[in-house]
Amino acid sequence: LPEIDEAGVKTFADSPFNCTMAYKAPSREQLDILHRHGIKSIYCIASKFGGDWDPSGKDPARRHAPEAAKRIAEVKDHPAVLAWYLQDERPISMKEELVARRRTANELDPDHPTWICVYQYADAPEYYQTTDVMGTDPYPIAGSPLSLAYKWSSAVRDASFGLKPFWQV
Repeated sequence: LPEIDEAGVKTFADSPFNCTMAYKAPSREQLDILHRHGIKSIYCIASKFGGDWDPSGKDPARRHAPEAAKRIAEVKDHPAVLAWYLQDERPISMKEELVARRRTANELDPDHPTWICVYQYADAPEYYQTTDVMGTDPYPIAGSPLSLAYKWSSAVRDASFGLKPFWQV
């Protein structure tokens, strides 16, 4: 959804989709609009963990993620929240930080799963410790073959031995 407003959500609700993920974290009022129309939100808190990961560990504020904790506390009780979106295409070199993000979200809200989206489908086994649910985002429409979506989806499914959910973009 480009905008979470009454008109946009009503149009979206008339489609076959029932879930959205906005890169900008929705307000409670926007979540209310989604809920009125039966739409769930994979709630983006990725940017609330701070800027780029600091592998030196010199920036402890990024590790403690006070902004992410604040947003989770503010909306975890909202019925439109389906899951927490923790990261978008971050490199596996950030694994330690990404595992910490998942642990933080799971501790603050054990009732909602975490979700990540990667294009690094070949590294799927490495990413599984960083999330409850994984997705990939192949975009075959603009020039790649449709089989790309199948290839990436299959690789992620196979990496989990079918034991974890998979929500594809």
